[in-house]
Amino acid sequence: MNVSNRRTLRTLAIATLVTFGGASLCLLLTFAFPTFGLPKDYEGFIYLPPQIYLFAFLALLSLLLAFITSFYGFRLSRHMRHAGWTGGFVVLIVLLLSGPSYLCYSIGAMWSVLPPLPILTSGENTWSENTWLLLAAGSVFVLVLSAICALVYQSRATLLGEPLQGQK
Repeated sequence: MNVSNRRTLRTLAIATLVTFGGASLCLLLTFAFPTFGLPKDYEGFIYLPPQIYLFAFLALLSLLLAFITSFYGFRLSRHMRHAGWTGGFVVLIVLLLSGPSYLCYSIGAMWSVLPPLPILTSGENTWSENTWLLLAAGSVFVLVLSAICALVYQSRATLLGEPLQGQK
């Protein structure tokens, strides 16, 4: 892996971590100050504070950067013939795809638009929209995991594109 590839992968991973941190901070600010910027004569049904828009933008950007980071790491590890890393990046890409699908299904379950999954609703063990939301929230940490894996991968590779230490 040459110097340019290492820098690109490291830059993508750090950008993913920074945008994820910014999105987390905006979400915390939204919960801490839910009436921030609320006009005194506001009579609407729901009020969205301004920091929620920044959260939505940064969350989507961090998801996009995590996809790009994982795909770039996959491409580099495949080019360098590091089978273990290639498989790891494939798993990360699949897990990144599952998070938004869990979120979409939880929204559909809340609105009762989607039917319950027959496989998961047997007897008393029914999966509600809260379960889907928990799965979506848990899969958010795959964003951080993809950035950390990319940083570890680029730090273990040599400057000249030789195999990782311990491999021939």
